[in-house]
Amino acid sequence: RDRSRENMSFRTLLEKPLHSFTFHQKAVVFLNTEDTLRKAAEVFSAEGVSSAPVYDSKTQKFVGIVDFSDIVSFILESIFELTGKAEASVQERLESLKEVEFSAIKASTLSQRFNSQHVKNFLNHSLRNPYLNVSGNIPFGDLLKHFAAGCQRVVVLRHDADQSLPEKDRILFYLTQSAVLKYLSTQVDLFKALADEKVGTHGFGQKSLYAIKEDQSALSAFGIMHEFKISGLPIVTKEGVYEASISVKDIKHALTEFSHLTKTVREYCAHSRQESLLEINPTVFCQKTDTLAYVIQKLIKLPIHRIFVVDDIKHFAPVGVISYYDVVSFLVEKFLL
Repeated sequence: RDRSRENMSFRTLLEKPLHSFTFHQKAVVFLNTEDTLRKAAEVFSAEGVSSAPVYDSKTQKFVGIVDFSDIVSFILESIFELTGKAEASVQERLESLKEVEFSAIKASTLSQRFNSQHVKNFLNHSLRNPYLNVSGNIPFGDLLKHFAAGCQRVVVLRHDADQSLPEKDRILFYLTQSAVLKYLSTQVDLFKALADEKVGTHGFGQKSLYAIKEDQSALSAFGIMHEFKISGLPIVTKEGVYEASISVKDIKHALTEFSHLTKTVREYCAHSRQESLLEINPTVFCQKTDTLAYVIQKLIKLPIHRIFVVDDIKHFAPVGVISYYDVVSFLVEKFLL
């Protein structure tokens, strides 16, 4: 009976219109279509964000989203082109990254391209950023469905504003999966019975997992993320022990000197974060015996976009991953399908 009451309360929340929520966001940071990829990276770093909607001043509309995964895709595709591997197989391209020397591929050419290419040409370049805007009067549950369908971020426009106004003057929220999960973490009591169950019970962390060994190059890590459309990897020792992680956001540490990408992933992360590898994120893990509530709180507290599942404390081998997307999709499956 208590669980039924919880479910009813949560479903009531899902029916509320977006404009009735407070997500405690800062002013929305957006890019213009004529901004360069270099400008985008500088804005991300300065504002502490990993993505931004792109605005076309001519049409007065938002036309897409650019994030670090699009920048990673641009860099990898440029490298494959400069090394004659653009038409090679995935396996051949990944193998070729092990031999890349930036002096040989004209790092200056790559920098020149990065400094001059406009973001309008790289909207959803990674094929991971479909663009969607919605009205502020749609139910919260519909937003979660959009996330579960593959949208990572959604532009929410005011439903009660003059529709002739430029969209930048009508924007209500720029909602990311992380912002929504942060809000949901404050509402766990509404699905407490479910949140208190072990993640292994519901099949979390079962997806195929790619990993990168600590002595492989950072470039190889970004290559795997690019080719397999993922945003993060666990870094493991030669014995397969989970040490730390690397994500698409870490590309920012190579954008002033692309040769850094040839460092081992261990050296790259330790140098870029100015810490020893063991100080980077040694506790960013969970086990299948942990509860969903625990995983949600850990994702929000750190904050990170994914948490890797280890087999046990003794062997500490990564066997799965749980992301924002997985949690949101699970709630959609339980309450909206």
